[in-house]
Amino acid sequence: MKYLIIIALCFFLVVEVTAPPPIPHWPIRPKHKLCNTAQECEADQCCVKFGPSFFRKGRCVKLSSEGKRCSQEELAKNGKYFGRCPCAEGLHCEAKDVVETKTVFAKSCKKADDCEEDECCLNYVSFGGHCQKLTPEGQSCTPLVNDVEKKPDMYNFQCPCKDGLKCVPKHEIKIGEHITRHRAVCVVPGDVMETM
Repeated sequence: MKYLIIIALCFFLVVEVTAPPPIPHWPIRPKHKLCNTAQECEADQCCVKFGPSFFRKGRCVKLSSEGKRCSQEELAKNGKYFGRCPCAEGLHCEAKDVVETKTVFAKSCKKADDCEEDECCLNYVSFGGHCQKLTPEGQSCTPLVNDVEKKPDMYNFQCPCKDGLKCVPKHEIKIGEHITRHRAVCVVPGDVMETM
């Protein structure tokens, strides 16, 4: 009886080891190489990002072939396309329908000099800088942003007030030596709101 169990176990083991792997029920997608720019991809690929990707890299994807959806060449941002690649060499990406939008892509910047006079270079974490209008009168502002003597090359999260305006907090809370300012707005110096 002992020998029969050992023989059955050996037979089962041989069948299990030599059997081909099961066929998956769905097609296996090829692994895409991660990238920051198209230079990191093959010649027939581009670097594409999908969805909001604060810290994620893009993926190397094949260039669009005839009849497939494509992205305009000029829509690349920091070496990556959004959603899909442009056309393969010899093809031209043509719009099927034209949809008017009010979306305006801000001009990229690395320092204040890259922007217009009434703009600052604003940085949103890992997206790099883009030019944005200075904060107008009556709009909320960050007091510390406006307190600096020397203007930095790039601001984080919010531009300072327009020239001639001052960022004044509506509330100040003093805790020991530290003053916390809340709900500030851009006002004309000497304005009624400044005394609040």
